[in-house]
This record gives sequence, structure tokens and C-alpha cells, in this order.
Amino acid sequence: PKDQINVYGVEINPKGSREDTYVGSFDELPNDWENKFDLIYSNSFDQSMDPKRTAQEWKRILKPGGIMIFSFSHKKDPTESDPVGGLDYQDVIKLFDGELIFYNKFGSNYSDVILRIN
Repeated sequence: PKDQINVYGVEINPKGSREDTYVGSFDELPNDWENKFDLIYSNSFDQSMDPKRTAQEWKRILKPGGIMIFSFSHKKDPTESDPVGGLDYQDVIKLFDGELIFYNKFGSNYSDVILRIN
């Protein structure tokens, strides 16, 4: 049943208006989301201004043993869309203190990582 599945999006654009979308920073998510989610998917982790803070917040809302799936840029130099730059999958594992389930590097720009968070 639909009421047993919770899917939420996080949108920084203040014009986001979907009922299932939280408008705000992914570094400051609602307090009542703590340990709420079994899975987090993101293709915008590399857009974080503070990856340590983002990782802490995402771990806070994930249930123990939850899964993180995300794509991130592994370009060496910061860009406008990747303000930190230089992250590799080992950095991501350290940030999230997770168990690597899957890693794939796509060409010279992006990687996909799946982690189980303890």
C-alpha cells in the first residue's frame, strides 16, 4: 500500500511545490526524519559545500543498516557544480563510514557508489 512507502525529494529551489518534496538544504533536514529512511539516493552529493556535514546529516536520517546510493563527480579540481572537487570512492567510504557494496567509475567524470551504513 502507498501509505507504507515514504519517498521524499529534497529540492533547494524555493519554487519546488510537490507534496513529496522538502524545499531546503540537504545539510539541514527535518528533525523528525532521524532514522526514517532505509535508502537514500542522490546525484548531487558533489554539490555539497561541506561534504562532512552532508555525510553526517544523511547518516542521521538513514536507519541503521540502511543503503546509500549516489553518483558524484571525481574531477580533481573544484568547479561551479562541484565546489569541493577531488573526491574519490575511498573518500566517500571514509565520510560515510560505510561498507562498500558497489563501485563503478564512468569515464573521466562520474562514479557510482552503493554503501551500507552501520
